Amino acid sequence: MKTFFLDTNIFVRYVIGDVENSTIDIAELFQKGAEGKAQYVTKTETLIELNYVLKTHYNLEKDKIILAIKTILNLGIVNVVDSDSLSLEKILTLYAKYPALSLEDCVYLQYCLQEKIELITLDKKLKNVFEELKKIVR
Repeated sequence: MKTFFLDTNIFVRYVIGDVENSTIDIAELFQKGAEGKAQYVTKTETLIELNYVLKTHYNLEKDKIILAIKTILNLGIVNVVDSDSLSLEKILTLYAKYPALSLEDCVYLQYCLQEKIELITLDKKLKNVFEELKKIVR
């Protein structure tokens, strides 16, 4: 079974219910996870970024954000992974090389490249950089 990394924007679309305007079928994605056809991971940083986006861009209150994050975790299809083996130097190198990416994006990029897993994101810039780099790394 293939493992995929889910980026923050996947969770944002799911929480705010804007999945029909997504270029990725999030319901199908989550269904595949529920059926055991795909395995999904994310990082604690993703959930921290989700909190920030829901709070600042969607003005959700803390209790609703906590409920949203708990709901995601309780789906049972997303494993939260933390990796102490990520090189901050490599992350900062990516951050310097790709000014259009956030530092969080570079953490996700480095994790996916290091673990050799696919990145699922709605962020075109991030996806393009990932596709470019995985050709070099793999």
